[in-house]
Amino acid sequence: MLQDHIFTSIVPVSEQTLSVSAETLASLHFPLPDFLIVPYLLRDPAEIRSRQMIFRDFLAIPELLPALTEAHQRLTELSELNKRMGTKSSDNESLLYSLTEITRFTDTIAVLHTECPWSDQLSSPALQKFWNTIHAIANDPQFISLREWLDSLEVRLRSIRSVTLGVNLNAQLDVQEVGIVSVNAEPFVSSSPFDRVFRKEKSPSEFTCLSVLGIHERGALLGPDTLEINREFYTGMNDLLRRSLKDLRSHLHEGVMTSIRSLLALQDELRFLCQCAGYIRKLSDSKLTLVFPEPGNCTDITALANPLLLEKCPAGAIVASDLSFRAKEHLYVLTGPNSGGKTVYTTAAGIAQILFQLGLPVPAQKAVMEPFANLVTHFIREPQRETESRLANEAARLKEALEQVHADTLFLLDETFSSTSAYDGLYLAEALLKYLLRTGCRCIYVTHLHGLTERILELQASGETRVQMLTAMAESGRRTYRIVRTDKNPLQTSLAEDIIRENGLGFLLEMQDS
Repeated sequence: MLQDHIFTSIVPVSEQTLSVSAETLASLHFPLPDFLIVPYLLRDPAEIRSRQMIFRDFLAIPELLPALTEAHQRLTELSELNKRMGTKSSDNESLLYSLTEITRFTDTIAVLHTECPWSDQLSSPALQKFWNTIHAIANDPQFISLREWLDSLEVRLRSIRSVTLGVNLNAQLDVQEVGIVSVNAEPFVSSSPFDRVFRKEKSPSEFTCLSVLGIHERGALLGPDTLEINREFYTGMNDLLRRSLKDLRSHLHEGVMTSIRSLLALQDELRFLCQCAGYIRKLSDSKLTLVFPEPGNCTDITALANPLLLEKCPAGAIVASDLSFRAKEHLYVLTGPNSGGKTVYTTAAGIAQILFQLGLPVPAQKAVMEPFANLVTHFIREPQRETESRLANEAARLKEALEQVHADTLFLLDETFSSTSAYDGLYLAEALLKYLLRTGCRCIYVTHLHGLTERILELQASGETRVQMLTAMAESGRRTYRIVRTDKNPLQTSLAEDIIRENGLGFLLEMQDS
């Protein structure tokens, strides 16, 4: 019975989730819209592994994405039909919408059943259950009967070319009753006794009209009297169509409608799956190395790349760096030259965390990652009002961010206190550093305040191991864009000369040397 075949959720919304704001996603330039991904972020390791199996199938079976994209498009059409139908009605439009709704549903099932021979290759239990439901419905005798009935009905409706009317008269030949006698697959042919006499026609067939009422040869309606005829005719046709569609109601039992509603409930999930799968397929096709991280109690990523760089260069030209948050290492202070890759690295860390907690692969060679309860960012942003100072704006935003930070937070902090003096900035940065250590959060703190690294070395010398240092590597006075761990005071130069030469102002330096 069809009522036994119900679609269940493929990617259910979880109670344990990663909290991330639209502003954070925007600051990371995350490549998928917040309204699409936020409901499907995960935190539970078992749920992450289950989701990963789904996207492994998308990468292993290229035909899966176009098949589910087709299903989603058909569900969108079904949803639009539901909106048009609105409240239940007995008029023909509602009946025809119901007929179209059933047809779209049966077509979707038939297409997914017949054009997906690879469904037995699926490894994800969620996708296996989805396709098992597809196959069960497609092979159900009631579904087969419904398909055959719809096909025959469509043929009959498309073949209508004329309607035969019957007229009952009284003894004075006044019209007593007019009714529809038959619906025909052939158009009637106009004729008259005069035509038959002079053209020597045979007796008229059932499709020969002896006298045309209400229509000129040019097809124009005659006078107001024909309006009443048309009104009565359409009323009769509506009644005929309603009675003809009674067979439809026998097929519209609760089982069919329940199957339709359960499939429609997957519309948002299919949109999520298709857009995410399309994105990782794009990354894979670009030759960027992808890996599904193993959920763990720490983070250890080898050769993490920022996928946003694909907009500027091929995958082979992207510089990758390692990222790790070990058991007793909570906070990294990242320093280095201007335009040395610090922000790119920090953004890559945030993007990877979101991809991981969506169940998607991350652009890296190997990865173990810790799920977090929330992800918070604080990047440089210009004041929204001209009268507002940068420091005041930054302080207000930093306070808002810190209110969200706790022990189960990944906090990405880029260039704080850059709008005040170096002395004040260093004082404030050290206070912030101590506060973050008290929260127990995991943090990457990007700073231009090189003096802060000296304070970190002092803290480490006193036994504080939770804070470590990263630096943007430079070789022979040039930037490499690689981020590495260091236990020494990093290079305290902005490599401004390198940047000046790259941007065509090297002649100024040559003039200075001459």
